[in-house]
Amino acid sequence: PPDTIALSGELLGRSESDLQRLTAFANNHERIVIDCARLVRVDFTAAGLLLNWAVGMRGARKAIEFIHVGHLVAALFVVMGLHEVVPVVRRKV
Repeated sequence: PPDTIALSGELLGRSESDLQRLTAFANNHERIVIDCARLVRVDFTAAGLLLNWAVGMRGARKAIEFIHVGHLVAALFVVMGLHEVVPVVRRKV
């Protein structure tokens, strides 16, 4: 879908290139669906940055959704509170 961008591999530490790519995509879209089907791992620091990014995008009136999120990554998103800011849809097993 045209409003979809994917994250893949591992998001570790500051993950600045991934955040820049998400921000550039968000600048051209009102609805941002982030496909996490190929996202293997996210560490605590990167999850915090994603949370801050999502809060900022919500403040800019962007509709954001994480889809196909693996169970471990989804659990971290819950611990971080990301699911309270934007929808997080878990991957079907």
